[in-house]
Formats: sequence, structure tokens, C-alpha cells
Amino acid sequence: MKRLYLVTCIDDDAEFLHSLKDSLPRKVKELCEDFDCVFEFVQDPRELGEVLDSAPDEGLEPAMIISDQLMPGISGIELLERIKGERPDVACVLLTGHAELESARTAINKRLLDQYACKPIEDIQEFASVIANLLKRRHLEMLERTQSEQLAQTVEDLRKSNERIRSMHAIAEQVARLTKNLKHLDFDEIKRLVTNEVPPMFQAKMGVLCF
Repeated sequence: MKRLYLVTCIDDDAEFLHSLKDSLPRKVKELCEDFDCVFEFVQDPRELGEVLDSAPDEGLEPAMIISDQLMPGISGIELLERIKGERPDVACVLLTGHAELESARTAINKRLLDQYACKPIEDIQEFASVIANLLKRRHLEMLERTQSEQLAQTVEDLRKSNERIRSMHAIAEQVARLTKNLKHLDFDEIKRLVTNEVPPMFQAKMGVLCF
């Protein structure tokens, strides 16, 4: 089953947001074969938290935020800086005018952004390629992390299994010592061994002697 990533676009310009919605999702999906992605388009930055929080309930992994720089109440860099602080794995892309390019470059150097693009977007295919490549990088990172976690779990399971084997060997040696002269013990002594001595070796509450 393919992983399903959420890409959220934020811009208070409804017309620009609509133009992205008409073309960007289709072009990005054409470039991404190993996973699926769902696009959400939001005008109010205050709605972003709710969109991200509800994503897991829909089987989505928040993967990318594409934000305009100039928005009422908060700048794109401020918004993405907050997102990076809360969700460092989410890729952040800033849409900015030429006048703010230096601020965008500074934000990338500070690792607050993963990429920026000039607005208006003149080549939507090129922009889609940038978005697709960032998603592919995110996908590979998530696969590597999952594989590392699975490997760590396998190593831990093997460690526990080896501990159990060593424990069983130690228990077997103890039982062998207790039963070495079993033929020479009377019934009461055998019963005492089975009910009192052997159960603690196996961390059991009781032992039963069967004939």
C-alpha cells in the first residue's frame, strides 16, 4: 500500500490559490509514482493547525507546506518557522516576490525553509518538478527511518530471544543438578522440588508433578 502524503497550500489570494488548485496537484502526481499525495488549499493561515491535526484521521502524513510570504496577520517565513519547530520533518516552501528574495535565502540558511519560488509562478511545470522532488526526498527519508526502526526492533527481538535461551540453559542446568540423585529421593522430597524449587526458576506460580 502506497504512503499518502498531505501537501497544504496557503495563500490569502483566492484567485492565485484557485489557479494552483487547477494545475499543481495533477502535474505533481504525474511525477510521483512511488507514493500518493493529497492537496489542501487554505486561505486563512489560522486554519492550518486544524488541517494538519486532522490529517492522520484521514490516513494522511503531513509532508509539505507551501505558503505565500505576504499574508495578513503573519508572514510566510514566520508561519513556516513555527511549523518547522512543531513538525521538523515537514518540507516548507515559500512563495515570495523578488523584493523578499534575500529574506528567503536567509531563511533557507537557517533551515527554516527547504525551497522558495518567485511569485507569480511563470512555469507551473518547473514548479511542480520542484515540489515533486522535495516530496520524493521526504519519501525516501521516511522509508529509511522506517527501515532503521524495523532493524532496531529486529535486533532488540534477537537480544531478548538470546536472553531467553541463556536463561533456559541456566534453568536446565539447575534442574539437572536438582534431579541428579532423584532416584534416591523419597516421594515427599520429589514433591518439594517440583512444587517449591522448580517453579521460581521459570518465574511460575506453581508446579505440578504428573505420573
